Amino acid sequence: MKHYHYIIAGAGCAGLSLAVHMADCARLHGKKVLVIDKDAKAEEHRTWCFWETAPGLFEKNVHRRWEKVWFHGVNGASSLLDIRPYTYKMIRAADFYRHARSVIRRRSNFTFRQLNIENIWSDKDRAFVQTGNETIAADYIFSSISISPPEKQKGRHYLVQHFRSWKVQADEDVFDPDAATLMDFRAMQHQGAAFIYTLPLSAREAIVEYTMCSESPGPQETYEKGLKEHMTKHFPGTAFNIMEETGGIIPMTNHRFPSHEGRIVFIGAAGGQTKPTTGYTFRFIQQHSRRLTDQLAGSGHPYLGRRAGWRRFHFYDGILLRMLSERSPQGAALFSGMFTRNPAPRIFRFFDNVSSIREEILLTLSLRRLGFIRAAWKELWQRIRG
Repeated sequence: MKHYHYIIAGAGCAGLSLAVHMADCARLHGKKVLVIDKDAKAEEHRTWCFWETAPGLFEKNVHRRWEKVWFHGVNGASSLLDIRPYTYKMIRAADFYRHARSVIRRRSNFTFRQLNIENIWSDKDRAFVQTGNETIAADYIFSSISISPPEKQKGRHYLVQHFRSWKVQADEDVFDPDAATLMDFRAMQHQGAAFIYTLPLSAREAIVEYTMCSESPGPQETYEKGLKEHMTKHFPGTAFNIMEETGGIIPMTNHRFPSHEGRIVFIGAAGGQTKPTTGYTFRFIQQHSRRLTDQLAGSGHPYLGRRAGWRRFHFYDGILLRMLSERSPQGAALFSGMFTRNPAPRIFRFFDNVSSIREEILLTLSLRRLGFIRAAWKELWQRIRG
């Protein structure tokens, strides 16, 4: 039976991010690492967006960046927000995968194998991966793969952010390349809070996405209708060619994901690295990857304690998810109040789980206070009963 120090199960965003962080750490260069995935993931059209104040490990992969973003509220109020010192960045998955694979190939202690993982388990001393007729062992396994879906926990909220996006090309200059649209709630409100998200790539090209937050995805025609209505209404008389189409579903839940199970450490969405109230994951994956790498290099094991303020932000997530679950217009009004009455950096710090209590009070005062207080009381009472 082959044995490695570490196995990374799943070579998506979380798995390859962790691999690159490990490869960047000199103290781990003597560790043998196996990366396993059933797919090559070479030409995916998805993108990942995030905000940060300084260059990160994947800065060379940033395809577009913006220091200003538009927000359009449910009441028609529009704001062009200066988000500095933050920069809003976009990375294309295909660029990320190529870069991460090239980093891994340059490290002799890394091995990549394209295999189908059938099972993962752990005993006291080792962790194991079953791939067909082969069993591979490791000191620890880092898994972004959910072998079985987690059972729903009583008192938790389970919504999804589901979307359809078009990469469009216009026949004239209609986009502002210097400003992205973070949320446009003038979009058709259907079965939950819905908004349009626009990433201008040039004056004539952009990624336009229709996103909904609800208990379950909607029918395909809902997204198509929302996108067509937006393009017709806000770009009248302009002809567009759809160059690419993508879609997806992101969990929005305050489910308490386990950090590990024996010698299996969960990463990515499987490890709870998706922000429950926004669906943003990339930045949290990078922070988690760095912490895991530092822990391995410093102590030899990957077990992390809870971060400071975790319980407080988990409580906030529960409140906001409860408000979102009450459907439109409550959910749309929630974000409208937040973005129209607060500076963008304060909001970004809040969604990064690093804001101060003073900032959180100011944010709370900017929301529909009666709705927030009611949701907070229900959430607190649910936890007391739990």
